[in-house]
Amino acid sequence: MTRGRLAWRVWRPGGFDDSELVVQDSEFGQAPQGTRLPHLLYVGTIARFTLSGSRLGGGAQGHLVKSRARMSELRNNRLVDGPGGQAAYELEFPNGGMVTVVGNVIGQSAGSSNPVLVSHGVEGYGAWPHGVVFSDNTLVNEVGPFACLNESAPPFPHCHRPSSGWPRSCWPTRAALPPCR
Repeated sequence: MTRGRLAWRVWRPGGFDDSELVVQDSEFGQAPQGTRLPHLLYVGTIARFTLSGSRLGGGAQGHLVKSRARMSELRNNRLVDGPGGQAAYELEFPNGGMVTVVGNVIGQSAGSSNPVLVSHGVEGYGAWPHGVVFSDNTLVNEVGPFACLNESAPPFPHCHRPSSGWPRSCWPTRAALPPCR
């Protein structure tokens, strides 16, 4: 982290039922090369994670944000890998959970090893509720054809509003997504 504010709301060793991490107005950049955990921001198994008003860029084979929290909320951030960046996913939620991604700029660099911007549940789902709200984001892609959302879950509630830069071919493959209310 190069600047910003991190705050634990509650933390108890050995449990995550009420642990919360809040990251506000922060900047993370230039992931270390050749490390075991090359993610810019890695959140373990906790109850809630919130990222707002922050900037992340310059990934290195890992992800800009990887969260295993039961609830993840990302609002009004600039999550752009940038020139020379090599992030795999820009956002990964490997164990699913309730995810809200609203009002962000999400960008994938030409050096990405993966054409997917956001991943949800690819390592299997935990025993908690799952859902995705993906709304009012600006998507930028320098790779070429890409997928916005990669999911490997049984159907669960989704809510999508058109996002700038999201071509029709990039809509998630789920049939009959309900409109946001």
